Amino acid sequence: MDEKVKQQILAIRDTGLTNMFDGPMVQKLAYDRGFYELVVFIEEHPNEYFRFILMCPDLMKKTDVVLFSIIFENE
Repeated sequence: MDEKVKQQILAIRDTGLTNMFDGPMVQKLAYDRGFYELVVFIEEHPNEYFRFILMCPDLMKKTDVVLFSIIFENE
């Protein structure tokens, strides 16, 4: 994944308009903003996209960290 796609993911995340796990909605928002590289990337590399949004510290907000700790604490 190149830096441009990463920045596009962060831009979509920062809008707060969708859950980043909703790939089709992320693609729609990306398309509407001219982020065509991200649209194609999700289509061609969905596993890498989802791995990135799960593991990338830049995407984790403080609330996400708290939520993940609660989820994993109960398992």
